[in-house]
Amino acid sequence: MNGIAEVIKKQLLVSGIESLQVQNHIYGCFVLMEDIAESSVLQNYVLKEEKYSFNLDTQFSQIGIRYGFLMDTKLIFESFLQEYKTAWLALFAEINEKKSLENVDKIENVVIEIIKTNVLHEMAFFSHALTTGSLPKEWMDKVITLLITGNLPIDHDSETVNKSDNENNGLVKAQIEKQMKKYRKTKRNVVIVKKLLGKTRRVIKN
Repeated sequence: MNGIAEVIKKQLLVSGIESLQVQNHIYGCFVLMEDIAESSVLQNYVLKEEKYSFNLDTQFSQIGIRYGFLMDTKLIFESFLQEYKTAWLALFAEINEKKSLENVDKIENVVIEIIKTNVLHEMAFFSHALTTGSLPKEWMDKVITLLITGNLPIDHDSETVNKSDNENNGLVKAQIEKQMKKYRKTKRNVVIVKKLLGKTRRVIKN
């Protein structure tokens, strides 16, 4: 637990889109830990279910967009620290061996506190998704702006926005919103198809 805690602190020393990538990825790792502890079969880092498999090693960068609270190819997390990946893979293997949800809860509690302490308030996407499994509208708007511009929203009251740029951004925004809404209501315990955006047990508890 100490190992994963320290490496997550290092991995969170980023900003902008990369911070969102990390948070979305960690949320996905939460869902994976719970699935592995409860029922999922993990062999050689390959998660196997009926008509579905996912390689935690070779597809590590995709954990966020497949199991996190947001799905967008811009959130594929490829700039991870190697020690971050190594720590998570070791943890997944340990959870697969012990199958203890109690241990998973302890790990999650530690990581949640680390995120609260090390992520700026205006970038707290993970914390706002943790309660319901999806982001409130105002935080979805932040995500969309971040993906379009690379920056968080700012106050435009005293600024003049170019009409053509505004129209183009509006089109991109609508496309992103449509894509995100498609998966936002996906239920964590649906068995028919593997969830793309999962919910942790904490969502179910609330």
